[in-house]
Amino acid sequence: MRCPECSNTSNKVLETRLSKDRNILRRRRQCNSCNTRFSTQEEMVRGDLMVIKSGGRKEDFNIQKVREGLQLALRKRPVGDDAINEAVENIKLSVSDRLDREVFSHEIGEMVMIELKRLDEVAYVRFASVYREFKDASEFIETIQSMQSVDYDSDQQ
Repeated sequence: MRCPECSNTSNKVLETRLSKDRNILRRRRQCNSCNTRFSTQEEMVRGDLMVIKSGGRKEDFNIQKVREGLQLALRKRPVGDDAINEAVENIKLSVSDRLDREVFSHEIGEMVMIELKRLDEVAYVRFASVYREFKDASEFIETIQSMQSVDYDSDQQ
């Protein structure tokens, strides 16, 4: 690291902190030449994460696709950007914690469903109808009834 004052590359690390998502290191440094203190951030870059599509094709993981899917399901629903960002971050962390660096697209879809169920039940049903390719109204009814029975069971405890 170069000192921002004198451009000397010799410095010492005074303090190191890890961000909440554990991907960014923040270091407080001091130049050995001019004693200027400055901060640096180092982001951990992991190897490329691949998504295995239903046909076996592989493509790079794109968090923007996850965000767009959530936003589409939540369109015109009373869910704020902060909640959407938190859901995206939860999915991103779940996917990036994988050791094998490959994830099936259906696993990502299930993660999206979990987040939507937590955020907004209408958006959950909306997403499920497309994701699970509902054929008729009875599948909507089954999904809603299963959600209600889960809610009823949790209320009884």
